[in-house]
Amino acid sequence: MKKYELALVIEPTLTDEKVKAVVGKIEDLILSEKGKVTSKDIWPKKTLAYKIAKHREAYYAILKIEVANIPPSTNRKIKLQEGIIRYLLINQ
Repeated sequence: MKKYELALVIEPTLTDEKVKAVVGKIEDLILSEKGKVTSKDIWPKKTLAYKIAKHREAYYAILKIEVANIPPSTNRKIKLQEGIIRYLLINQ
Protein backbone atom coordinates (compact mmCIF):
# COMPACT_ATOMS: atom_id res chain seq x y z
CA MET A 1 0.00 0.00 0.00
CA LYS A 2 1.31 3.41 -0.97
CA LYS A 3 0.84 6.42 1.28
CA TYR A 4 -0.62 9.62 -0.13
CA GLU A 5 -1.66 13.01 1.16
CA LEU A 6 -4.75 14.53 -0.43
CA ALA A 7 -5.34 18.26 0.03
CA LEU A 8 -8.78 19.60 -0.89
CA VAL A 9 -9.79 23.24 -1.35
CA ILE A 10 -13.55 23.43 -0.79
CA GLU A 11 -16.00 26.20 -1.70
CA PRO A 12 -16.57 28.78 1.06
CA THR A 13 -20.31 29.03 0.33
CA LEU A 14 -20.98 25.57 1.78
CA THR A 15 -22.16 25.00 5.34
CA ASP A 16 -20.08 22.98 7.81
CA GLU A 17 -22.34 19.93 7.32
CA LYS A 18 -21.94 20.11 3.54
CA VAL A 19 -18.17 20.43 3.86
CA LYS A 20 -18.15 17.27 5.98
CA ALA A 21 -20.40 15.59 3.38
CA VAL A 22 -17.97 16.47 0.57
CA VAL A 23 -15.06 15.05 2.57
CA GLY A 24 -17.17 11.97 3.38
CA LYS A 25 -17.80 11.37 -0.34
CA ILE A 26 -14.06 11.50 -0.99
CA GLU A 27 -13.48 9.04 1.87
CA ASP A 28 -16.08 6.71 0.33
CA LEU A 29 -14.31 7.00 -3.02
CA ILE A 30 -11.00 5.99 -1.41
CA LEU A 31 -12.68 3.08 0.38
CA SER A 32 -14.19 1.91 -2.93
CA GLU A 33 -10.62 1.68 -4.30
CA LYS A 34 -9.76 -0.72 -1.44
CA GLY A 35 -7.84 1.99 0.39
CA LYS A 36 -8.13 3.50 3.84
CA VAL A 37 -8.05 6.98 5.33
CA THR A 38 -5.52 7.06 8.16
CA SER A 39 -6.22 10.66 9.22
CA LYS A 40 -8.28 13.65 8.19
CA ASP A 41 -8.12 17.27 9.20
CA ILE A 42 -10.74 19.84 8.16
CA TRP A 43 -9.65 23.44 8.56
CA PRO A 44 -12.01 26.38 9.03
CA LYS A 45 -12.49 28.98 6.32
CA LYS A 46 -9.19 30.65 5.36
CA THR A 47 -8.31 33.53 3.03
CA LEU A 48 -6.68 32.40 -0.22
CA ALA A 49 -3.49 34.00 -1.51
CA TYR A 50 -5.24 34.62 -4.84
CA LYS A 51 -8.70 34.08 -6.29
CA ILE A 52 -9.59 30.55 -7.31
CA ALA A 53 -12.84 30.17 -9.26
CA LYS A 54 -13.87 33.68 -8.15
CA HIS A 55 -13.50 32.82 -4.46
CA ARG A 56 -11.27 34.71 -2.00
CA GLU A 57 -11.82 32.22 0.87
CA ALA A 58 -12.08 28.46 1.11
CA TYR A 59 -12.18 25.51 3.49
CA TYR A 60 -9.24 23.12 3.48
CA ALA A 61 -9.28 19.39 4.15
CA ILE A 62 -6.14 17.27 4.45
CA LEU A 63 -6.52 13.49 4.20
CA LYS A 64 -3.73 10.99 4.67
CA ILE A 65 -4.61 7.85 2.77
CA GLU A 66 -3.17 4.44 1.97
CA VAL A 67 -4.15 2.75 -1.27
CA ALA A 68 -2.50 0.28 -3.63
CA ASN A 69 -3.16 2.28 -6.80
CA ILE A 70 -4.95 5.50 -7.75
CA PRO A 71 -6.47 4.99 -11.22
CA PRO A 72 -7.03 8.02 -13.49
CA SER A 73 -10.79 7.59 -13.10
CA THR A 74 -10.48 8.30 -9.38
CA ASN A 75 -8.56 11.51 -10.06
CA ARG A 76 -11.31 12.55 -12.46
CA LYS A 77 -14.01 11.78 -9.87
CA ILE A 78 -12.23 13.92 -7.28
CA LYS A 79 -11.86 16.77 -9.77
CA LEU A 80 -15.56 16.63 -10.74
CA GLN A 81 -16.85 16.36 -7.17
CA GLU A 82 -19.26 19.19 -6.46
CA GLY A 83 -17.91 21.65 -3.92
CA ILE A 84 -14.21 21.05 -4.58
CA ILE A 85 -12.43 24.02 -6.11
CA ARG A 86 -8.99 22.40 -6.34
CA TYR A 87 -7.12 19.37 -5.04
CA LEU A 88 -3.57 18.09 -4.77
CA LEU A 89 -2.58 14.45 -4.40
CA ILE A 90 0.97 13.88 -3.17
CA ASN A 91 2.81 10.57 -2.92
CA GLN A 92 4.62 10.35 0.43
